[in-house]
Amino acid sequence: MDDNLPRVGRLVGEATGPTLALLGGVHGDELEGVLAVRTVVQRLSSMRFSGTVVWAAPAHPAAWAADSRIGPDDGANLARVFPGDPGGRPTERVAAHLTAQLIAGSDLLIDLHSAGRGFDRPLLAGYHSTGPLAERSGAADRAFAAPLLWQHPAASAGRSLSAAESLGIPSLYVEGRGGGRLRQRDLDGYLAGIMRVLVHLGMVAGDDV
Repeated sequence: MDDNLPRVGRLVGEATGPTLALLGGVHGDELEGVLAVRTVVQRLSSMRFSGTVVWAAPAHPAAWAADSRIGPDDGANLARVFPGDPGGRPTERVAAHLTAQLIAGSDLLIDLHSAGRGFDRPLLAGYHSTGPLAERSGAADRAFAAPLLWQHPAASAGRSLSAAESLGIPSLYVEGRGGGRLRQRDLDGYLAGIMRVLVHLGMVAGDDV
């Protein structure tokens, strides 16, 4: 296996149910999503739940190691090259691996971003508000219940959400403040939002959140 490819983890519940795909650290300077995904998986490992959670955190190990928004080997932005190319540049291979091993076969994708080191923005959750997946994506976005909800009329090429859309999979993304800092309030928002989506999907009981 290519050493630059991310590890895709899989946690299977006690009963059959949906598959939730979680991405954290698509950009290597985004701290919140990586920690949120790891924390949710740790929680679920000691809970009763249905279905399957698949995750990659960090999604781009080389960029994470370099604390960079782009791949250090090719200067490519992972959030612009989905669905990737298994024979392409290193970052394109990462995208192809994530598309095949994490996004494909899932019932919902949540891509957890933040503003990274150089920016600052409020906690929000967004989705594509047109097309056949809009209703399901919007319902999951509202279940996440970020302070701000951002609707986009169409999927931008190269994003994880556009790769999911091409496979018929609803999706949403999250953005947090970033700025090279990890704030407990933001992290709590990510964690609570993911758990609410798990309830929305029927994967965990509401009284367990």
